Amino acid sequence: MLEALSGGSCDNNTCYHQGVQIFANNGMIMKRFMQNNGNNTGFSDRDPLLLPGARGTIIGWAQNASNNANGITVNGQSTNGSQETMVQAPLDMQFSGPITLPSSVINSQIVHVQQNSPGSIQEPIPETYMMTSGNMTIEYMLPTTAPIQDSQFTLTSSTSPTKNIPMNLGVTSDINHIQSYLYNWQKQSWDAISFSQFSCTVKNAQAYIGPDGRILLHLNNHDTSAVFDKPALQLQGTIAH
Repeated sequence: MLEALSGGSCDNNTCYHQGVQIFANNGMIMKRFMQNNGNNTGFSDRDPLLLPGARGTIIGWAQNASNNANGITVNGQSTNGSQETMVQAPLDMQFSGPITLPSSVINSQIVHVQQNSPGSIQEPIPETYMMTSGNMTIEYMLPTTAPIQDSQFTLTSSTSPTKNIPMNLGVTSDINHIQSYLYNWQKQSWDAISFSQFSCTVKNAQAYIGPDGRILLHLNNHDTSAVFDKPALQLQGTIAH
């Protein structure tokens, strides 16, 4: 379990290690888990901590688990040990009425990248990007698929994304100067938005929330190198009954 919490686990003769992102030739990005069955190393779609078909999984240990280790003796002496019962169950989060979903409960990942030339999009540190010429699409997944009324959300990016980058990047711009778009699920087209002071608030946001709870943000740049981190999304609204 500790191995799984750090990004891997073993199941029978197959071991799953840390998650990695695979960049396909068409720009699609797929999350895969490295696996090793003793003979060769490959990739798997399986997340070792997520139950099949569940949006979330709760993992814990029973507080008053039975302990049969004290009944075992070796050469007439009791052994030291413990027996714990792990509980793993699908987690279904239900919301009702007015809600505020902080960015900590909204999963996000890059699902598409297109570089106009090799190296025109780089990730100098995790989740901080330098884009010279190209585009990327970020997917946000809400923890509920229930209809949300009177919704609005805010995208916020760091005001100093270059602070922790251990290299001299020269003259750069930021996310305020990047062409930004949100996918309109009702029109089935992209609507232009803009960041100001590293933030963008979208009101009447229902059109940008897909039927499966997805929000898609598209970032495009063809000018001076822009450095930015992945914007965090916070949503407010009312769950319709």
